[in-house]
Amino acid sequence: MSLALKNITIQIKFIISLLSLFVITLTIPRISTLFTLLTPFILGAFGFLSWPRKMFRSWITILSIFSLSLFSVINYYFVVYEYQLGDIGNDNTRFFITIFVINILYLLGLSLNFKKIPFFPLNIILVNTAIFAGGVTFVFLSIVKYLSSSFYFGLVQIEERSVPSFWSSLAEPINGPSLDIYSYLGLSMSGTVIFFLFIFLNLQKNAKVKQNFINQSINIFLFIVLLFLTTLSFYSSVSLGARTPILVLVLSIISSLIIVSFGFIKSENQLVARILIYVFLTTVFLFLYDVIVEYIESIFFSLTDIGIGSRFIEQGMDSLRYASWQAAISYMWEFPFGGRQIPLPYGASSPHNIWLDQLYDAGIIPMILLITFHLLQLPIIINLLASKISLTVRVFVVCTLIAFGVAFMGTPVLQANYVYFAVSCFFFGSLTRYIFDVEKINFSDRLR
Repeated sequence: MSLALKNITIQIKFIISLLSLFVITLTIPRISTLFTLLTPFILGAFGFLSWPRKMFRSWITILSIFSLSLFSVINYYFVVYEYQLGDIGNDNTRFFITIFVINILYLLGLSLNFKKIPFFPLNIILVNTAIFAGGVTFVFLSIVKYLSSSFYFGLVQIEERSVPSFWSSLAEPINGPSLDIYSYLGLSMSGTVIFFLFIFLNLQKNAKVKQNFINQSINIFLFIVLLFLTTLSFYSSVSLGARTPILVLVLSIISSLIIVSFGFIKSENQLVARILIYVFLTTVFLFLYDVIVEYIESIFFSLTDIGIGSRFIEQGMDSLRYASWQAAISYMWEFPFGGRQIPLPYGASSPHNIWLDQLYDAGIIPMILLITFHLLQLPIIINLLASKISLTVRVFVVCTLIAFGVAFMGTPVLQANYVYFAVSCFFFGSLTRYIFDVEKINFSDRLR
């Protein structure tokens, strides 16, 4: 087999792998769950998975696997068998499926062999974008189908902030927060889109920068895909009158611009140059503060007719969830085993915080296990961002962390959509494996 034919074969296998990840979050009844089981076999058959002993002997990896698996079992044991909470009720099948999906996606992320997956170092963006894109697409299709069936067209705000699933119009409508969380991921991609624009401008202005055709093609492909997904999520967010996704959009763009200033400034004294830029931007912002605020208010007022503007104007970013957080923390020792017995203010259905929600549902132990799992990801994230990785990957990781962070802080993620939580576990697993593969590659390069 010629080298060209071999490369084409590998790329076709990779496309099939991406499509299988895409289907997982497309939320097709039964089929998406089935693909959660099939995808590891597909990736394994194509040679894209491996279990490096050194990584799986790491105490961070071992404790992450242990804390996540123990959390999922204990949490859902209380939710299903002790209290029969929510839609999952006393459903034995859902109990095992939920635990399986969460843990298998984390292990799948850990097992990705980025050295063998095509298009390194951007392949981590491709695999995560694929699994994010299914959810973004599902939300958009559900909204468009609902609006078209209601004879609404264009950018229209849905007053009840809920729509039926795209796959079943007769199903119970899905509420806004359960849909918004995928829009967080879609809008977080705006930061990477901005970064690609700087890459293209830098390549045009700097004749010394040379990239081969494959790298240029991947950059252009990713730019188009991420811009498309950002657009879909923006439409979905405005249609649902969502405020928090707009916050993710702004934070992602700001983070991207900060990384751009560090990545593209070339001078003998970069620190001085950066300080001068930040001082200049701060001065301009302070000088134009009143104009900027007035302009933003005018935008929100102009959107009043479609709902999102009125929610911003009336409520801003204020929320009753902060009082719910305080109540959950104050009463946690009185109700250490959850059961939704903590008295929440204003009739709130949950604290709207991923850790406090588990405290509210299943008690202190699941909350501690979940906090432990997330704390264990911090050294991995810090190590990844501090290493000599592609700036594009760095922007993508930071912006995605913003999306997940905002969702975890303000949304009942596991109650709304456990698959979304499983996707976050896949993302964290992929970061662990990526930094492991990068460090091995860098070490090999130093030996040469």
